[in-house]
Amino acid sequence: MLKIYKGLSENQTNNTIKEIFTDNGKEYINNEFAIYIRKYGIIHRNTPIYTKEPNGLIERINLILLNKLRSLLIYSKVNQYL
Repeated sequence: MLKIYKGLSENQTNNTIKEIFTDNGKEYINNEFAIYIRKYGIIHRNTPIYTKEPNGLIERINLILLNKLRSLLIYSKVNQYL
């Protein structure tokens, strides 16, 4: 999925992925993934195991984005039952 997201992101926004944060899940700790991110110079950061504190930043960002989305939907007067 990172390969797909990277392609879409770079083609549509002309921005490159510089860093990726993961939760030490086994799907992100393997040679194929490490080789891919090294190839493109992406920094891989892991959150500490069994801690929720580093996820607070992500939760706040998600809340901010969700509130912005709600405001846009209300402002645009879109049918709320879609």
